[in-house]
Amino acid sequence: MTHLPRHPDILAITLWDHDAFGRDFLGSVALKESDVRDLSHKDAPKWCTLEGTKSGQIEIRVKVISDDYEHQIIPSTPDTI
Repeated sequence: MTHLPRHPDILAITLWDHDAFGRDFLGSVALKESDVRDLSHKDAPKWCTLEGTKSGQIEIRVKVISDDYEHQIIPSTPDTI
């Protein structure tokens, strides 16, 4: 994704296993726009629990790249560190 929409939306990730026997649903994760921005700002992976399945997690790392987004980040100063 190269930019985030201006409206509050959800990033939906659905995992499937494709093999010779067909396609099996493995689970899904839904992230709010604020979660995506937070993950991008932290620039660190996060384990998210899969929904729609008995168990499972997926490691997600997000980096939003756009001029609009970069201007919204407040730079760190020595007082805020």
